[in-house]
Amino acid sequence: MSGFTDDDVKDLARLARLALDDASVRKLAGELSSIRAFVETLARVNVDGVEPMTTVEEEGTATAPAPTRADVVEPVLGRAALAGGPGYVDGWVCVPKVID
Repeated sequence: MSGFTDDDVKDLARLARLALDDASVRKLAGELSSIRAFVETLARVNVDGVEPMTTVEEEGTATAPAPTRADVVEPVLGRAALAGGPGYVDGWVCVPKVID
């Protein structure tokens, strides 16, 4: 697959609402092309028989996270816990308006 063109970068910048000068556009086109080439290289790696993993560390080491716990439904505090808080009116939590 070919690299990113200046027009590709300008389209992405517009979607992201970024203002880029021509030098930045050219630089990003090269960087994005390099990233795409690396991802395409990774896509060609044979991973048959490789188990998915959640960490690169071995379980049981000091830096590895503990095994995840079972997803168990537990009781929640409910609306009674919110009743004494500010902005609680008729069973609803009221928050300040943030969009005009």
